[in-house]
Amino acid sequence: MSDLVPVAQAAAATTHSAADAGSYALLIERLRIASTAVGRLSDYANKVGEDVGEVAASVDRLAEIAASLNVDSDTVGEHHEAAVLMRQSREHARSLADAAADLSTLFHRAAEAHQADYGRVVEAAQAMPVPMADRTFYANH
Repeated sequence: MSDLVPVAQAAAATTHSAADAGSYALLIERLRIASTAVGRLSDYANKVGEDVGEVAASVDRLAEIAASLNVDSDTVGEHHEAAVLMRQSREHARSLADAAADLSTLFHRAAEAHQADYGRVVEAAQAMPVPMADRTFYANH
């Protein structure tokens, strides 16, 4: 039975290093996915903002047409107010799009930085001809 202990420890160390490498790869993948997803959110927010801006212009035109047809001034005014709110929403959408674009860039940079910092270490660990020691061996205690 004592012969099984070193084999079990070696298997555990190999599993640990594989899990660590998997965690590294998973982190890089998730950062890239986040970057892409938030980038798409930015694009979508910009598109929605453009659409809302077009609708606001249309509502203003309709309000002017209504005014020329002697529709009451309260109705015309409410249409213009709605258009103002739409333009404010458009600006909020643009702000969201800008913030999302920045966040997308930060996710991308984080993935690149993490890969630059640890990519070679992971590659070297995976290329080792012997199993890695338990991670506590490498800790700076």
